[in-house]
Amino acid sequence: MTPEEFKNKFCEINKEAHKKRVKLSKEYCDSINPVKLGDIFVDHIGPIKVDKILNSVGNFNELPSPVYSGIVVRKDGKLSKAKTRRFAWFTNRKER
Repeated sequence: MTPEEFKNKFCEINKEAHKKRVKLSKEYCDSINPVKLGDIFVDHIGPIKVDKILNSVGNFNELPSPVYSGIVVRKDGKLSKAKTRRFAWFTNRKER
């Protein structure tokens, strides 16, 4: 086996492993995610109206987590006038 063949095979193995990690992370995040599109999610910073749900992949020592993207909601429950957007992690959720 040449060094080039080794590098190619090693790269293929890493790509396969990454795909499997992403798939497993998605399955886990889907199983723990109670939030749906349009819901108001509150974390330690404040509330957002969720319009996109993503997943973190995590690493060997961390569990993956759903990540929400949305528009900031004011205290009165209305969307911010500036339509400020931000991300919020499920692990930072705040119980109402």
